Amino acid sequence: MVRFNIIFLTFLPVSFVIATTHNALYIGYNCTGSTNSSLDSNRASPSYLYNLYNLLGAFTLQASKTAYYNSSLGETPNCVYAFFICRFDQDSRSCSSCINEAKNRILKACPYQTEAIIWYENCMMRYSRFSFFGKMDVSPWVPITAPQNISKSQVTHFASSMRKSMTDLATLVADVPPPGAKFKTTMVNISGFGNLYETAQCVPELTAKDCHLCLTTAIERVAISVSARALLPSCIVWYQTTPFYNSSAITYPFFNSTSGTHPPPTTATEKKNRSSHIVAAVSVPIVLAILLLSGAWFCIYRHKRRKPSSDMEDIVGLESLQFDFRTIKDATGNFSLRNKLGQGGFGVVYKGKLQDGQEIAVKRLSIYSGQGTSEFKTEILLAAKLQHNNLVKLLGFSLHGEEKLLVYELLPNSSLDKVLFGQNKDLTLDWKTRYKILLGTARGLLYLHEDSRLKIIHRDLKSSNILLDETMNPKITDFGLARLVGRDQNHADTSKIAGTYGYMAPEYALTGRFSVMSDAYSFGIIALELISGHMCSSVAFPYHEESLPLRAWNLWKDNATIDLIDPKLDGNFSSDEMSRSIHIGLLCIQEDSNKRPTMATIVSALNGHQVALSEPEPPLIGPSTNIACGFHQNLGLSSSNEFLSNTDNITEVYPR
Repeated sequence: MVRFNIIFLTFLPVSFVIATTHNALYIGYNCTGSTNSSLDSNRASPSYLYNLYNLLGAFTLQASKTAYYNSSLGETPNCVYAFFICRFDQDSRSCSSCINEAKNRILKACPYQTEAIIWYENCMMRYSRFSFFGKMDVSPWVPITAPQNISKSQVTHFASSMRKSMTDLATLVADVPPPGAKFKTTMVNISGFGNLYETAQCVPELTAKDCHLCLTTAIERVAISVSARALLPSCIVWYQTTPFYNSSAITYPFFNSTSGTHPPPTTATEKKNRSSHIVAAVSVPIVLAILLLSGAWFCIYRHKRRKPSSDMEDIVGLESLQFDFRTIKDATGNFSLRNKLGQGGFGVVYKGKLQDGQEIAVKRLSIYSGQGTSEFKTEILLAAKLQHNNLVKLLGFSLHGEEKLLVYELLPNSSLDKVLFGQNKDLTLDWKTRYKILLGTARGLLYLHEDSRLKIIHRDLKSSNILLDETMNPKITDFGLARLVGRDQNHADTSKIAGTYGYMAPEYALTGRFSVMSDAYSFGIIALELISGHMCSSVAFPYHEESLPLRAWNLWKDNATIDLIDPKLDGNFSSDEMSRSIHIGLLCIQEDSNKRPTMATIVSALNGHQVALSEPEPPLIGPSTNIACGFHQNLGLSSSNEFLSNTDNITEVYPR
């Protein structure tokens, strides 16, 4: 069944329209892009959604610069084509406001569709998996008719006069050379009715023939009433008996000039009407420029390193997860030091308790971290959609000025590194618990890689990002660096090498290429940590004999893996489970990523199923590599070294 929501509007007096210039009136939307399509046939893939959110995320800013904008993002079959168009009698503020509302509403209304279109009174937005740029479409469409009727005796006269004047107007619009601002208004007097105000508009890229065909189709579809509209994907027509357009604003001051578009030729009358504004047009921008420069200097001086919270405007559809800032402030005792649980690369984590008694963990991102904003958005948009027993549950978030807070369930037993390496003196790990943690972590990764509707690569899996609940069940956390990839996508590339040395796969650290096998490498390092009880240092130095990966490999090769096992276990472990875990750990850290096992294979093997495991090959060996994992005794302090570069050729994820 086609999802098609239309609101029929009654006639609005001009005073109301003017008063609501910057509060666009919603009209309707369609989630399939065609009246012959179904929702299921247009269900979007995770990669398509990834591209869609990124593409539409830029539309609000573009609408402050131009009344028409089209763009595409991604590669077939997950490429997204989208455009927006505002009525050309609207100013830039009105256009930007309308497009922002349209973007938010359509992403909520059509969350999983590959094609959608939405109409507002002042603007329209459309996207599809197929390119429609420069093509004429007349379906789907929305009719709007005022309730007033015309008597039967007058219908013929009114309809004839209206259609003639509208057809003449359509010809004028169509004659504007593409890509041009195909928009015209007119006022005609119809005897017995008075003045009739009319407007018509086409998408700028249409040819004269296609624009004229679209407009004549729309004119045929408008109802015979004192006020009517027909909104099509490629054009609109609108008439009513009272003024509704802003004729003095039809100057196309912000029409997109970068694409070679230009306004239509002006008539002598139009030139005369505009001449009185020349002085203002010259002087006002100069004054505004001075004010803007002064304001910018003040903002830079006062907030030199702060990132504006407007970057968060593309978090849509998640209002139910938003906490009031005061609620979180009270829950954490105003972020008291006594409630501090730890500190990471992008902020501090606090313990808190809500009024209903629920205990929470609050990650407070540093306002001085530029990367923190990107991580914050990614954490919300991805983690909010992930539900698994081995993933930490995101309860919500809070925004307050420059403050950005993430609210999680509180896990009482801290992180794996603190327990395993002796920072948490109250807990010890026997083999049964270590094996449970290893299997649970594998199940969490399997869910991310294969079982969720999204395919996600964590990119920063390490022992400090595995939290333990009251029963020592492991939960993977910190999705700030995670990346959403296509279901059939084997790898992706980036110039921003983000993560933690030591746990980072060599192909990722050296070339920027990451995949699910990058996470498998990190899992292998964690397996060796659980087995040996030794920390994998992320200090960058060449591989040597004491690095944990090489030491494990050498002991395996010499049939002396007993020397790898943590002495604290005192021989209390299952030989089969231990041998299987060492074998899997070594397979995961092989230099050739294609030879590493998938998480499905790992989970099956850890569950005790008969799985044929190949002989492991050596990890990366080389005197100049800087991804080594040093072999250290229990240090009591994490030696992880998070790092980021400042360039990235991957668009940041908007959802995850």
